[in-house]
Amino acid sequence: MSSLGERTVRDLASRNPAAARIFEKFGIDYCCGGERSLAQACSAAKVSIREVADALEAPPPQREDRDWQKASLPELTRYIVEKHHGFVRQEIQRLIPLFAMVVRAHGQNHGELEQIQSSFQALAVGKSLISNGCIYMYLVMLHHTIMISSSDERNAPRGLRERMLSAQKCFCERIVD
Repeated sequence: MSSLGERTVRDLASRNPAAARIFEKFGIDYCCGGERSLAQACSAAKVSIREVADALEAPPPQREDRDWQKASLPELTRYIVEKHHGFVRQEIQRLIPLFAMVVRAHGQNHGELEQIQSSFQALAVGKSLISNGCIYMYLVMLHHTIMISSSDERNAPRGLRERMLSAQKCFCERIVD
């Protein structure tokens, strides 16, 4: 632990991106206070270096072991929307205040940060396709359409055509935005 305690928090965060979340959890500044050793940063944040070191050294969570090649399109799409798009939405909410902090601290010397922040916020408020389930709806309905077109059209769920056109319109509007 002594060698870990001597390393700077900036070095730890740059070598292990998961360390940033751990530092945020414990209130450790790894940006402007990044030149501090882990021991100094823990002392300043009034947290146990042992607790922070344990969190840094913990093994990463296990990945899901599943053969997605065998999943149906709706199943795969649902997983992507719930797991990955959910993660993106969560990270956006985490990054907004961090971005504001960086702009406050460094914006005077780096004018481009305000423009980047503005672009990031435009994406964050829903101008992206991730902001709602449009893609999911569209792909699920596309899957149903493919399945039906290969069989009998009379087996189509009621209102599928109207829902498909509505999802397609939503999808296209998002691309134009």
